[in-house]
Amino acid sequence: MITTLIFDFGGVLTTTRFFAKLAERLGARYGIDPELLKGRLRDHMDPHLLDHESIEEHWKKSCKDLGIPLGAFVQAFLTYDLSPEMFAYLHTLKARYPLMLHSDNFATTVTVIRKDPHFTELFDRMFFSNEMGLRKTGEEAFRHVLAELGKKPEECVFIDDQEKNLVAPKKLGMHTVLFKNLEQLKQEFEKLGI
Repeated sequence: MITTLIFDFGGVLTTTRFFAKLAERLGARYGIDPELLKGRLRDHMDPHLLDHESIEEHWKKSCKDLGIPLGAFVQAFLTYDLSPEMFAYLHTLKARYPLMLHSDNFATTVTVIRKDPHFTELFDRMFFSNEMGLRKTGEEAFRHVLAELGKKPEECVFIDDQEKNLVAPKKLGMHTVLFKNLEQLKQEFEKLGI
């Protein structure tokens, strides 16, 4: 029986994927091709996601030479566009299920999320790669989450917008949903009896 719903952050709770929006904002402001910037950010993100490098080190490697000031780079990590429709739906689910957040994310962004009432009022627990030192592409991250929650894999559903992030939880026996849009999510939940 499914008892717990675990959601990704970017592309599920937000209207766009995090790096896509960040690259679009910085690209427009500094006249840089967003695709180039997105590629640079992705190429150097892993140490930052695991909190092995600071945001300043990420900036130095990915875009210092592009003329983007450190302050603007940091500021870009403090903003995200939440999906009001998704949050309204999650509030209806909260009456029946504990809701968790599991995200590969950056310390700067996580600091904001942990203080944001949109998240603190909705999610029972939040798990982040920078705090765990584990990426959600690996089974160990999900083992950690399951152990912390005291849940069996078959009791949980993990929702993410990227197929590669669903491989590890599936292997452990968790239910997974590849998120495309809210209506599709509702249909997938209906199939699971949620």
